[in-house]
Amino acid sequence: MNSKKIIHLGGRLHRSYEEISFLKADVNYTRIHFKSGETELVATNLGQIEKRLPEGLFYRVNRSTIINLDMKDLQIAADSIRKNKKPLFKISKRRKQGLLEVLNL
Repeated sequence: MNSKKIIHLGGRLHRSYEEISFLKADVNYTRIHFKSGETELVATNLGQIEKRLPEGLFYRVNRSTIINLDMKDLQIAADSIRKNKKPLFKISKRRKQGLLEVLNL
């Protein structure tokens, strides 16, 4: 694992950002969902973790969710991001245009 890809996620948790699928805010905590299916709850707010993530690889789609733009099989609907026709995340109105630009849609 390349050490430049390792980020501090909170507490004693250090992982590669490539392993992250998405992050959800949970009051002053953040629940980190990994591509492997496991989750971790850390006592670090979403804004602090967002500052540690590399630009261009992650996008904050609403106040409480950051997604890895490398997630496979995502579809952008009117107000949500879907996978296999199931809504996964709501997209805030003010962040939708930025998401479309980042994804070149």
